Amino acid sequence: MSDGSRLVPNCMRVNSSKRAFTLIELLVVIAIIGILAAMLLPALNKAREKGRRASCMSNLHQIGQALTMYSDDANGWFPFQDNGCNNSINSAASKLFNQWVGIPAGANNNVPEISAFCRLLCARKYLGSPKVFWCPSDYGKTVPAPNFKPEAPATDWKKLEPYNISYFYITKLSTRLPTLAGGAGGNRQYMIMADKTLAGSNVNTPDLKPGDIHGTDGRNVLYTDGHVEWLKGPSISALYDLIHQDWGCYGCPDAPCVSPETTGCILP
Repeated sequence: MSDGSRLVPNCMRVNSSKRAFTLIELLVVIAIIGILAAMLLPALNKAREKGRRASCMSNLHQIGQALTMYSDDANGWFPFQDNGCNNSINSAASKLFNQWVGIPAGANNNVPEISAFCRLLCARKYLGSPKVFWCPSDYGKTVPAPNFKPEAPATDWKKLEPYNISYFYITKLSTRLPTLAGGAGGNRQYMIMADKTLAGSNVNTPDLKPGDIHGTDGRNVLYTDGHVEWLKGPSISALYDLIHQDWGCYGCPDAPCVSPETTGCILP
């Protein structure tokens, strides 16, 4: 061997036996990845939805705290508007809505139904952000309203409308004993707010439909003592029955007996 010759270490020698993937092998790998993704995607979506439900529950918990603080300042009453009940409590409520929201609550006014109640809580600083009235699972849902507007959390309390509020609210409840207190002595808690349905009007809050905020799995429910529960299934009839039984016409003989009275129509 000449002095100019050099030995090439084994680790530096080119392995001529290496080859690329064939097309069939590549397609097999892609197919396997696709199958694994299809198997994992439902689990990931389910986990994501559970996270949204938890966020929704947190929203209602904050709203519940605000409602409790409001009731402490309103002799035990939760926010409601004068609908024909001629007493001092309702007269005071009317003045409150006029002063802070700018117009009384109700379907025939410029601030429709649930919007006025939500605006009142924000305007009077019981809530710091109007975004708590928006459930993250509400994105991409379709509201069958003629003047539909894109849904998104409200950036200002003056912009709260039924289409960017994910919940319905039951008016004329209080922390006091119910009018009838049927069999429970008035000690049980009552539904005051919950995830709304997007199918039709929320005046009667029908059963959940597949395209609703959380589908037909169930909904988060806020009770008058401030706690929040996940109620399985599409129906909340049993919770309404309790209100009917214990509150009747909400102690308002001058108004038509419409019990329970919910707010949160989809109409913008």
